[in-house]
Amino acid sequence: MVVCSEHHHDVTVTDAKQDYHVCWVEFRLASSQCPHPSAACTFLECKHTFDTLPGYYRAALSPPAICGDRVFILYYIENTADDCHPEPVSGIFIQVINWRKGYVNRHFLCQLRICEIDLFYPVDEQKLVIIGSEGSIYLYTLQGLNGSPQCRIIYHLPKILHLSLYDSEIIFHRHPSLHGKAAHPGLMPSYVPSLESQIMVLEFLLKAGTYILVIDMAIFSDMALRSDMLVDIPWSDWGPQYACYFPHHESYHISVFGSKMAYALPQDHIRDPGQTLEGLSSEGYFYVHIWDFNKRVIARSESVNDPDSPDLRICKSGEMIDSFGEDIFSNRAYIATVCRTPFPTAGSRIFLEQDRLTVTWVRVLRLNTVTV
Repeated sequence: MVVCSEHHHDVTVTDAKQDYHVCWVEFRLASSQCPHPSAACTFLECKHTFDTLPGYYRAALSPPAICGDRVFILYYIENTADDCHPEPVSGIFIQVINWRKGYVNRHFLCQLRICEIDLFYPVDEQKLVIIGSEGSIYLYTLQGLNGSPQCRIIYHLPKILHLSLYDSEIIFHRHPSLHGKAAHPGLMPSYVPSLESQIMVLEFLLKAGTYILVIDMAIFSDMALRSDMLVDIPWSDWGPQYACYFPHHESYHISVFGSKMAYALPQDHIRDPGQTLEGLSSEGYFYVHIWDFNKRVIARSESVNDPDSPDLRICKSGEMIDSFGEDIFSNRAYIATVCRTPFPTAGSRIFLEQDRLTVTWVRVLRLNTVTV
């Protein structure tokens, strides 16, 4: 399924208590672009009640995120009186759309300073993860009949300079959120890994260097929701057990599916901890490495692990020491494999889905695709 959201231009607000149009949302088949036959309607209108003074406004919207029967769109309102310098005038809101039944609910989500509107992920139809700009991960659940969001858990990241979210660009890599939908008929029908076998990857791009943080999504399972009150969890209580840290280069491409991460690296052998990183040359080649963080698969593979194997090995992420002299990242294991087929770097992309890896790259007047 493809969900298209059409952004509306300026809205002239004359009555602060009246609903105004924000955007149209359209539901179509990915294969033919025809209206989706299971959707209650082809189009739905999202509206917003402006709690502001009369004037000219518009909504800054996130891309739509699909999860099961629901579509989520985050947004905030900008004052466009000065179109060259629009100013945010409200908090962040969420449109929760049930595309199968054909209705939409809107809710206030959080203050503007909490997060960027594109740094969120629907864990399932009832839970949302938001990456906060001040160094925290927020877990929201949708409550009651109308699905109003409630922040349940705040997971704090380590307070060290090079993982500060204030001076970095963050890229969010996660498992595709089309629960219960197979993107290709050749894949196992309705294959959805449990949260206990999923990871998400945060890519931090800083002036001083780049890093990735691999997080076990078991921390977002229903087992974590033991209290109706907001719970603050410091890094020391969850990070060393559920997160791994790796040095990174911004030229390395990443794709995530389930517990696996496909990683485009310049070398054709498994990387050793502490190895100097070299960027991918636009004129050169890369090799696809697959890292699997599934604990059960790792346990089954320990008996046949060859630490000297150049192609498949159980590795450790390596410990990291913060400025206070304390270990802050776990030395947990993962399985690393490498595909020794070189692919050209220029215009290339990788996409991992279940046990299928697709690599695409562009030559002059030609698109090349290979599936491994």
